[in-house]
Amino acid sequence: MKKILSAIFSVIMMISICSMTGCSDFDFNPIGVWEYTDEVLYVDGKEFLHRTKETMQYESMQYIFEKSGTGYITVDGDRTLSFTYDYDDSKIILHMLKPKDNKHLDDPDEFIDMIYTLQSDKNKMVRTQKDSAKDENGKLVNLKAEYTLTKN
Repeated sequence: MKKILSAIFSVIMMISICSMTGCSDFDFNPIGVWEYTDEVLYVDGKEFLHRTKETMQYESMQYIFEKSGTGYITVDGDRTLSFTYDYDDSKIILHMLKPKDNKHLDDPDEFIDMIYTLQSDKNKMVRTQKDSAKDENGKLVNLKAEYTLTKN
């Protein structure tokens, strides 16, 4: 009887621990607070602008990942935007409601996905965005922006 009770107690403890820590089939788990720490803009492959946490327009921007597959962003301590997310050992995909401008308030909701790639130490993730535009002389230039989140 003691062995049965011990086995039942062990199973209950494992379930409790998994529900508190967000167990998954992956080595990586994003749950927690991630700080927006770097923003780099490249023009034609050359670094044009690099903002760090100290030089950004906000004192603090944090992404809070909850164990329920949901999260939210805070800017200077104020909750600003909610999201849901999926992840694996190499990336996190944030699903967010696309902000509407005032001209199209009756449009149906649109969602956007932002993909962050995990770095090798799993304590940083980077989202890369590429585009092209014409400069003041009409020449086409390639633009790339990298946005980095660092786990607190």
